[in-house]
Amino acid sequence: MKQKTKQLVQQVFVLIVAGLITSCSQGNNFKFENPEDAIKACRTELKDLSKKEKADYKQVAEITNRWVALQDSSVKVITRFDSIRNSNITVNTYLTLADSIRNEIIRIAYSEKRSLPDIIYMMVNTTCGKSEITKSKEYKEATDFFKKIDKNPLFSDKQYTLQQYRKILSNIKKVKKENDLMEFMEKEDQCFRSLIKFQKNIEESEIETITEETERFFDNLLFAAAKKDNDTNKRILTYLYIRINRRIIQNAEACVNDIEKNTVLSDQAKISYRWIILQPFLSMDRYLNSYLSKEQKESLIKIGKNLPKYLSYLDETKTKFSKKEKERLDKDLAASFLTMYLKQNL
Repeated sequence: MKQKTKQLVQQVFVLIVAGLITSCSQGNNFKFENPEDAIKACRTELKDLSKKEKADYKQVAEITNRWVALQDSSVKVITRFDSIRNSNITVNTYLTLADSIRNEIIRIAYSEKRSLPDIIYMMVNTTCGKSEITKSKEYKEATDFFKKIDKNPLFSDKQYTLQQYRKILSNIKKVKKENDLMEFMEKEDQCFRSLIKFQKNIEESEIETITEETERFFDNLLFAAAKKDNDTNKRILTYLYIRINRRIIQNAEACVNDIEKNTVLSDQAKISYRWIILQPFLSMDRYLNSYLSKEQKESLIKIGKNLPKYLSYLDETKTKFSKKEKERLDKDLAASFLTMYLKQNL
């Protein structure tokens, strides 16, 4: 199901806000008592990076994760000290070091030729506090919830699916309590997974109407939950983060499945499918990545490896790309994704 760019931007913005309350230092041992210790650690990091001439794609992911954790811990300790407000020296020193560290990571990232699969690996393995998140009670409860509702049978009829979707959306204002939300998410998930089976045969305007209303509700809920750091909101955020990943990946998988079956698609469907397949990679960031399951990561890597194949299938002017054209597309995608990866994580 196609989701508009505006909705994606809103979700990513909310995730960034929510990410401010999520520690990224888990597993990297960056716990500073004062700003001076953070500055010292940044100087050491910069010195170590400046000595590194090159790194493979797995090492780039590790370096980026380390910087994400160091940056998070440094900003927290610097902003915690009131004395910093009366002096810009520490802040300016940190900002200068941070810029230099980013430049070194960019240099290292471009030190070797990166294939598209290499960059996809880097994207899905750059996270924020994943160990802490996946060990939490909230994460276990949420994953159990979604495993349970995965067993709900899908609707076999397109019109019935649309009817049920409209029905639950007509009652969306009645969702007031947490139990109401769990019940709504279960019903909406069943409708969504049923609908993506038929999306190639549904009018784009009808899909957009359903998508806009659904995502408006969840975006508002996400933003509200992100503003307050308490147990209830932490639990709701976990459910919503996992839901976002499920929604984007399941949608892409449905499109890929149609392509693998050589399904005949309308021109409008091709446009929608192209966006849907690219969306997981365009929306990917270290906060969402932290909630990815092992199976979801594997699915993203598999889709990423075959992106040139899928996009060539959806090209409106060609039925088949030559080997040279595919290689060029692979190279262009790799370059674009690497640039996007660095901007999102540094």
